[in-house]
Amino acid sequence: MGKIVSISYVSELTGVAIKTLKIWDNKGKLKSKFRTPGGHRRYDMDDIEKFIGNNINNKSTKRNVFIYCRVSTRKQAENGNLQRQKDRLIQHCNDKQYNIINIYEEVASGLKDNPRELTKMFRRLDEVSSIIVEHSAK
Repeated sequence: MGKIVSISYVSELTGVAIKTLKIWDNKGKLKSKFRTPGGHRRYDMDDIEKFIGNNINNKSTKRNVFIYCRVSTRKQAENGNLQRQKDRLIQHCNDKQYNIINIYEEVASGLKDNPRELTKMFRRLDEVSSIIVEHSAK
């Protein structure tokens, strides 16, 4: 048995969200070694290294991502908001060592029923493990 680590460490190491790791644990895809009396998951590093190695050998999509950038108005795009958002998301992906498969950009209202680029992206979800978006609170 290797070093025992927390779920947050596994999340950081793999780039997989904690919520996803919990789902995987429940489904048996990546099982925790045990739970603490408080119910916190603990993982064996040997299992994590084996899992990461298997996924690399199987050409897993776990590090493959799409970037989705959107602004509401043409004026926002003309003012550079869309480009700055795209640049920040690319930098974030580079920092996390994600493989950017495609970048989807559009000018569309958040209330629009059928944003064209978002729909295109959803048709290709089997190619990636995550979609990287930026949220700005008002």
